[in-house]
Amino acid sequence: MFQAVSLDGDLEAAKVLAFSVEKLREGVQRVENASLDLAAVVEPLRSVAPESDEAEERYRFGVETMEEWGLRVLTTNDLSRTAETARKELRV
Repeated sequence: MFQAVSLDGDLEAAKVLAFSVEKLREGVQRVENASLDLAAVVEPLRSVAPESDEAEERYRFGVETMEEWGLRVLTTNDLSRTAETARKELRV
């Protein structure tokens, strides 16, 4: 499953997703009897923090927080490659 998360400015969405991922996985396991592979899709760093050290720090904190909680973090630049992998895995 993919969830879009903006790391431009406020990091609330990133933190909420990171801190909720375990409950989401538990719910999918309980209801669907399946494991959940969750990826956060974020904008590339250069589009958020082209020249700002503070914005870059926030961005990296958001990515690291999500990764610590077991989320894969992809950028929008990764989407075409990720979609191709999903097509192969799903055989569609």
